[in-house]
Amino acid sequence: MRLMAGILAALGWSALILQFRLVLGVNASAGIGVGETLVRFFSYFTILTNTLAAVVLTGVMLGHTRTFLTRPKVQTAIAVYITVVCAVYFLILRHLWQPQGPQWLADTLLHYVMPALYVLFWLCFVRKDTITWRDSLVWLVFPLAYLGAVLARGVPSKFYPYPFIDANELGYLEIAKNSAVLFAAFLLAGLLYVAVSRFLRGKAGSVFS
Repeated sequence: MRLMAGILAALGWSALILQFRLVLGVNASAGIGVGETLVRFFSYFTILTNTLAAVVLTGVMLGHTRTFLTRPKVQTAIAVYITVVCAVYFLILRHLWQPQGPQWLADTLLHYVMPALYVLFWLCFVRKDTITWRDSLVWLVFPLAYLGAVLARGVPSKFYPYPFIDANELGYLEIAKNSAVLFAAFLLAGLLYVAVSRFLRGKAGSVFS
């Protein structure tokens, strides 16, 4: 388990570093400073979720199994978030641009490879005996807090990381409709993970045990 966690952590951090370097270069050309670039970088739910996954995997690799982020419920929440990240990108966002070269690599790692591998890690190694149906509601708190923070900062900065929550173009009524769909997706994904957890409850947290 710790070996796989280490490999995935290294892959995740590498993807995040590559993406930040690419964004830093583009923003520097546009006259955007490092501080603003950093804030905008972490304004993307994809980046936040992949960062959480990398932190969790690093903690598991180091044997820190009793920390908050390595709790089974938290690891499952991250699996829910990264699954939605993959689904939203595949269904909506991938059609909006055509990344090439290093950007294609970073894009693929963050939206497809890491989500798939993290879910595989969750299936194989995360304990599932404490996961309950109520957790699927608790897991909505983080996306809700994220949405509130992004919309609040968007008022003075006019920067919105995703087109479906861009108040400059859509207005708040349309954002509310889009957000309702997204939160339904998070809830359904959470319920799916709870259902899978209940199905695999007898596996003692690892399909290999």
